[in-house]
Amino acid sequence: MNSLSRWGRAIPLSKAWRHFAPTPWLKHLDALAPEGGGALYLLEAAKAIGEGTTLGFLDQQARHNRAMNQEWAIKAHVLKRLQSVELLGYGFALPRNSGDSPALIPADVWGGEAKWHKDEVKGAGLQFVSVRLEAKHSGLSITPPPPLPAPKVGRPGAKTAINSAFNALLADGRLDSAQPKARAYPLIRSWLAVHHPEWAEINDKTLQRHTAPLFNALKTNKT
Repeated sequence: MNSLSRWGRAIPLSKAWRHFAPTPWLKHLDALAPEGGGALYLLEAAKAIGEGTTLGFLDQQARHNRAMNQEWAIKAHVLKRLQSVELLGYGFALPRNSGDSPALIPADVWGGEAKWHKDEVKGAGLQFVSVRLEAKHSGLSITPPPPLPAPKVGRPGAKTAINSAFNALLADGRLDSAQPKARAYPLIRSWLAVHHPEWAEINDKTLQRHTAPLFNALKTNKT
């Protein structure tokens, strides 16, 4: 089968992140915010403000933030599978010429920037548009392996995993030293669920112990 045929039967990037999401993760996301639920969130938040119910607004905002964190974790999981060539991406390389065929996107490109809503990806000095994804092998399971047992507090390796999550989220602009530290914990757990699933259920006490010096260093660097 040629690349055009494979591209034609593949799934647009804007929809593929849901198609290849682990089923339990997608169910959790849809429970927080049904597909297309952004407008509903805005309506509910506006209603709460109009009724003067600050608590209702904060509840809607917290629910929306949890949904965004879950969506981010799913997309990070799909990117990881693309980088490990469990999933394949096809697209048209830029600059695009008349008569071009879609090409297989190299795995290292997925370490760059994916514009999900535009079906585009850019990385490793290359850029592709009209991007579509497919499983490497037909019938490839999209369900991740069973999670490892939850770690015990203080188990060696927690500090390294948390530091990696903290630095990755900071580089992505998702952490801020001005925000309450506890607000970062769900973000860190979502990142760990993708990259270090054995630490995905780590408790707040352990997160506080290992992130406190990181936040303090961040504040010091900003002064």
